[in-house]
Amino acid sequence: MNSPYEAAKRLSRESQSLMNTGERYLKYLEKMEQHDNNSEETVLRNYEKEFEKVETVYKTLVKMLTEHKERLQKNLTDSMVK
Repeated sequence: MNSPYEAAKRLSRESQSLMNTGERYLKYLEKMEQHDNNSEETVLRNYEKEFEKVETVYKTLVKMLTEHKERLQKNLTDSMVK
């Protein structure tokens, strides 16, 4: 039979074990949150880089098409003048 003293000691050990587990779990959650934040920053950084690439390609294509259109219009105008 367990005496009240032995039961209290066991309860104290179990409580301490639960507190240790809780502390480890909180540390784990903090690490996961930091990892999540780092991942989010990486995704956003990559998104911004890719967005800029698309914007650059778009501007280049618009410039090329505009120049081509202007050449065609000039050629047409030149041929009409002749």
